[in-house]
Amino acid sequence: MASSVDTRKLPEIFDDCWKVYQYLDSTDDPTVSTQYQDKVKTGIPDAEKAVFMVNKLGLFSTNEDIEEVASNEIKYMLLSALYGYFTLKQIDGERKQTLQDAQLCYVDFLKLCKSYNVTSIDPSTFLQSGDSASNMGKPDLLSQVNSRENKIKRFKEQKAREAKLNELYTYIQQEHVDDEKKREYYTSLLEKWVDIAVEELQSIRMELPFVEQMAKMKKEGKENKNVKPKEKPQQALRPFILTKDALQAQVFGLGYPSIPTYSIDQWYDQQVEQGRLPKPGESNDMMNQAMNMNPGFDAEQKELEDIEKEEKIEKDDPETLQKARDWDNWTDEHRRGWGNTDNKG
Repeated sequence: MASSVDTRKLPEIFDDCWKVYQYLDSTDDPTVSTQYQDKVKTGIPDAEKAVFMVNKLGLFSTNEDIEEVASNEIKYMLLSALYGYFTLKQIDGERKQTLQDAQLCYVDFLKLCKSYNVTSIDPSTFLQSGDSASNMGKPDLLSQVNSRENKIKRFKEQKAREAKLNELYTYIQQEHVDDEKKREYYTSLLEKWVDIAVEELQSIRMELPFVEQMAKMKKEGKENKNVKPKEKPQQALRPFILTKDALQAQVFGLGYPSIPTYSIDQWYDQQVEQGRLPKPGESNDMMNQAMNMNPGFDAEQKELEDIEKEEKIEKDDPETLQKARDWDNWTDEHRRGWGNTDNKG
């Protein structure tokens, strides 16, 4: 199925753009709502097409004055500003790119207005070279005061202009409109949008550094996430169940066939075979050598001693039982810390 061809003329496209603006400016719909964003997605391509048509027709040049522009064509000077307005309202896409696109649209609008003596504002002051974040300096107190005074002045001018526009709007809605009234209306509308463009460009200039900083932090976070931390080499440990005798090893072996089971004697023989423990009757030097070869030896040795102690208690070994009773009696008669004279004040 063939796609429909857009046959609208420039006046029709401008009117459609203006209707989109009026909706976005007056609606209570949230910016993120589907209806709001659908309007934005309609306004952006319409404004882009209208700007292209104006450039193709060559309606404006850099060596004319606003008085030389036909009254019906003054409104087309607003198209770049509307393009920037719609662009800034979209929520899809990368925010940095959105800000930069809107910035260029508003700057082009101010350039056109300055060339036609609608404003004396230099639009190049809103453009920054290089990384915006690196251009952020400490605010100057005098600049803040002047900026505040300028805002108050602009606010009063905007109020007076808005009242004037409302009054003139009733005239241009009539069937037969006086050309001077129409020119006055569109010229005042241009002045209003100059203020809008300035405010939007100031907001963009403030937001860009933060957007760039957030993008930089996000990029660094991804890079750090992709770098795998160095892992310390660990000795592979094979799980096993340490049992008290060969018979118990057979019993547990039936229930846990995938886990090796050892009696104490089997475990000891294995450690001797691997050189981790000395053979029976070997000197203490051999014991120390075994400890140096295996840093975890003392923990293993303590574990072995505890297991052997428990085994002897369970078998009612007289010597072990007597030692346990003597130790319990001694701890009952001697409180912890007694005899530690170093810490006495």
